[in-house]
Amino acid sequence: MAVSRDKKELLYIGLFCLFVAGLWLLFYLPYIKQQILGIDTAAYIIGAQKILSGGVLYNDFIDNKPPLIFFLFALVLKIFGRENFIALNCITLCALISISFCIAIILSHLKVPWFQRVVIVCMHIVLHNVLLSHSAVEPNTEIFMTLFALLGVYLSLRRTAERKWGWVVASGMSFGIAVGFKQPAVFMIIVVLTSFLLYGTDFKWGYIFKQSLCFCAGFFAVWSILCIYFFSYGVGFRFLFICFGFSFVYGSTMSFGTILIRYAVMMIKFIKTYPFLFGIYCFSLLSSVYFLARKDIPKNVWKIIALFFLWHILDTGAVMLGGLFFLHYFVQWIPSFVMITSIPFFLFGERLSSINRKKVMAIMTGYLCIVMMYMASVRCRSGIINYTPPVSVYKDYRNYYEQYGSSFYAYPASMWMSWFNMISELVQYTQHYVLPDQTLLVWGFRPELYLMCRRQPATRFIHTGMITGDFLFMKNIYESSPAKGEATRKEFERMLFDDLHTKPPHMVIVEDTKRSPDSKPFWDYIALNFTKVYLNPQLPYELYVLKPERDKT
Repeated sequence: MAVSRDKKELLYIGLFCLFVAGLWLLFYLPYIKQQILGIDTAAYIIGAQKILSGGVLYNDFIDNKPPLIFFLFALVLKIFGRENFIALNCITLCALISISFCIAIILSHLKVPWFQRVVIVCMHIVLHNVLLSHSAVEPNTEIFMTLFALLGVYLSLRRTAERKWGWVVASGMSFGIAVGFKQPAVFMIIVVLTSFLLYGTDFKWGYIFKQSLCFCAGFFAVWSILCIYFFSYGVGFRFLFICFGFSFVYGSTMSFGTILIRYAVMMIKFIKTYPFLFGIYCFSLLSSVYFLARKDIPKNVWKIIALFFLWHILDTGAVMLGGLFFLHYFVQWIPSFVMITSIPFFLFGERLSSINRKKVMAIMTGYLCIVMMYMASVRCRSGIINYTPPVSVYKDYRNYYEQYGSSFYAYPASMWMSWFNMISELVQYTQHYVLPDQTLLVWGFRPELYLMCRRQPATRFIHTGMITGDFLFMKNIYESSPAKGEATRKEFERMLFDDLHTKPPHMVIVEDTKRSPDSKPFWDYIALNFTKVYLNPQLPYELYVLKPERDKT
């Protein structure tokens, strides 16, 4: 009996979903059982654990990130266990698979040919891992921000097909959630507004205004709930300051020219590492401009290129916002990168020959697949990229795990195994001096040490930059408005020493005193209450133990 068309379509969709999930598992599976503790991931876990203990963000725990990543991690740890960090890997993998599905349904909605959709999704999976290296698998807020931003784009496009205003409201809510994970998602809102112009069935300004109003209603509904929540605990203004005053504007501490130069340097490094891929990328950007300038391009194709070209420009602007160019910032950039790299590339191939169109498409698809397979199978150590193929990851991590057992962490062993050996010594030393019910203070930018030592922070501040303003370029935020900036810094400093005087930590780990933020009150506190001890002279840390007469426990 013949299979109906609908059943065939469902079968193809099911096979595609299995293929996408399988490809993601190929890259991610070696990491799932490993505890991944990057600086940001560790901060999110500590904040989540504080929430589970009844604490309030921006009061009992202060970090420079929006709140939703902490709430999400708290939910996961509530369900699977406070120290089940591996569960966070699984949730992150689900989010990454969902990102690929969002890309696929956006392309399907825009009527992009099916084989191009498959290639683009494969490119996203491969390039996300290859270009971002270990930042591709580390649970970070950018992954969840990108997921909800893509979902918001799809929902806004779906409204144009079904003419239901509820989709626009849902799109606004999705973007509200995305910004609640990380602020650069606001750039993507322009993509939504552009889609209203390009795909609106009734091109009237009243119609566009109504769509925008519905979108804003959904967006501000999410942020109204967040504001009500934090204002009810008396930390509303601090919540807004940290989300937008302290964190969002730190990019202003660098000139636009400096940021452009740093971005160009980053791109040159990418091009030198993968010249064939970025050759296609540059060619596709030029092709996009060419097609946008042509008048004989079908209207639907012109709209697709215009939307993705703008989308990629906005993603580039979001990545450039702070001028820092950490690899995890490029999570947002990768989807539009693969779209703008492949679609004009294929479209240009179609115009090469209308007679042998299928052959041209087969050749171009094969070329892209060969490039991706080569990139995914070759170990890369270029300075900014530290990519290891899945087979090698299996072998390396199996050896590490056999040596260290449950104390092994994928980060930082994935980059500096010798560093991990020394940190293991530091962890054992700290656990000897600091009992499980006692606290620890890490002065610097290494919150993962709290989790590796399995000891609670002595203060609500796990980054010294919140007090000194010396977190990369954030010092200028305080200096740009001396009165308000100094008042904020003094408030944070007072809160820090309130914590330390209430219950002094039994040990203080100071990260590399040459780079550690200078704070005279802090060093006065150390001199009065602690005794310096020595460990491995190769470690970039100084250790101080609480004097017996200062112990209040």
